[in-house]
Amino acid sequence: MYPIQDFSQTEQEGGFWLINLKLPSACFPQYPSQTQKYAPPLFDVNNHFRLSDHNETLCLFQHTPSNTQHHLQFLCKQPVSITKQTQLQITPSTNKHPIQIHPSENLLFLGSGLHIANVFYLAKQRSAQISAYHGEKKGQTLALLHSHEHFPFRIKPAQLMVNYLPPEAIGCCTLLEDWHITNRLASNLAAPGCFDGDLANLFEYWLHQTNQCASFCEPWHIILCVPSDTKKKCLTISQPYRKTNVSSIV
Repeated sequence: MYPIQDFSQTEQEGGFWLINLKLPSACFPQYPSQTQKYAPPLFDVNNHFRLSDHNETLCLFQHTPSNTQHHLQFLCKQPVSITKQTQLQITPSTNKHPIQIHPSENLLFLGSGLHIANVFYLAKQRSAQISAYHGEKKGQTLALLHSHEHFPFRIKPAQLMVNYLPPEAIGCCTLLEDWHITNRLASNLAAPGCFDGDLANLFEYWLHQTNQCASFCEPWHIILCVPSDTKKKCLTISQPYRKTNVSSIV
């Protein structure tokens, strides 16, 4: 359990809520020195986050550290109320080490529902890594996002072009585009600018199309930020492509 120094929340598009928490830095180990090659992150999207007196799932959206506080933002499906005794519960991930993907390698994010928040958390890190990378070859980055109902952001026409996706899928999240992350959307509500279907359908379409040019393209690493049932579907769909255009999927 971790004490909460400050709390606020704001309503987002689609009935989602952004929960802002500030935790004292003294509760956590110091960051490693710059000479260390690797250290696990203090917070991982695979951790389970809950408030001590609530059962609502919190999905990690952003982390901003300082010398005195860790500012954490979470996406939630409804507003929450806290007391002076409320604490943040963090159940560690069973993953020993998060996957490390080099900026020169291709990366696809798949996100659905509340877990879209995790895509934002990881995509911001990816954007920073790409910007800081000075190698000759930079990998491609793509995010495919899905919602059964509404998205926690307004759908806007995409400015960044992408191949191998349905032509009607021209909507995107502008925040991801601001981070130079190309993205497209799938919706079960037939929302304008979105692929009409679920994430597994859109993923299968993308796999089939990219497989047509697999001999000319570098394979892709795939990170799933989705509910367990969607994860099973995506893993099954990806099996025939493991030796061609899919390098790894987690």
